[in-house]
Amino acid sequence: MKVKILIALLFALIPSVNALEVDKDDLDISPSGQSIAIMLDTGVVVEKFVEGDGESPAREAGILIGDKIIIINGTNINNLRDVTRELKKDKDLFKIVLQRGSQTKIVVVKPLVVDGKNKIGVRLIDRIAGVGTLTYVLPEYTLFGSLGHSIDKGRETIEGEIKDSTIKSIKKGQIGKPGGKRAKIGENSLGKIIKNTDTGVYGNVTDDTLKNLPLMPIASRDEIKTGKAEIWTVIEGSEIEKFEIEIVKLEKQSEKSTKSMKIKITDERLLDKTGGIIQGMSGSPIIQNDKIIGAITHVLVNSPEMGYGIYIEWMLEDNDVFLT
Repeated sequence: MKVKILIALLFALIPSVNALEVDKDDLDISPSGQSIAIMLDTGVVVEKFVEGDGESPAREAGILIGDKIIIINGTNINNLRDVTRELKKDKDLFKIVLQRGSQTKIVVVKPLVVDGKNKIGVRLIDRIAGVGTLTYVLPEYTLFGSLGHSIDKGRETIEGEIKDSTIKSIKKGQIGKPGGKRAKIGENSLGKIIKNTDTGVYGNVTDDTLKNLPLMPIASRDEIKTGKAEIWTVIEGSEIEKFEIEIVKLEKQSEKSTKSMKIKITDERLLDKTGGIIQGMSGSPIIQNDKIIGAITHVLVNSPEMGYGIYIEWMLEDNDVFLT
């Protein structure tokens, strides 16, 4: 969730050879609402420059923030340990192969030697993590969908995992200051991520407990009505709770968007606890008339009780499940 209202780019997905075409009335899915940690493997990426004595050798060599390091001195780089191992070698120059978007770049870096250690002046990451909400599981196909929007729009990451998480506390949202869930990441892996798109994070379920959740039919876009609905989410510990909302406006959409419906939190207990929609609530399933209709995606920063949701159809399509 961003500090400002997000307007996501439309993402059109062409059905793949592995796509599923399913009659809407034959598709039962399991809405969740469970709090999850989303862990995406990025490869070794330059997050920021760290200047020693007023200079960063990496920046001087032409490396940019966001570059992915794939080779150092002929050795393939897969994680931060690989970088550390290579930089320990007694070298005056390091030849680094970078991936920058669709291009490959080669730079030569002359390191600074600090306390006998080679330093190239960058902070690197090989994984990003965020807390969100599991939206649904398709137990028949062992697929899951979560979040309702991309976790990191700037990277084309398709590998990682979702893990269980426990909500330890809540930072209450205020006008102009989005709140958030503070969570402890668990050890239990729930699924493998295979896709990170504009509409969410998707993958295969690996934990058997997620394959046995209660089933529920879905509502297509033309079935959804303005008025009362509910969301399922966690605000304390790991207990999934149901809270009342109102669907204020529905958008007529022929292309995928993360702003399909405008919603308002009306549940007094949720408003008292969170102030409205907060970070970590993205992906919370929206239920109306005992059907899953979508998921929360964004908050209106200047009116935290208001926000947006995405139609469930769009999340299914980005999971290669197409309704007939």
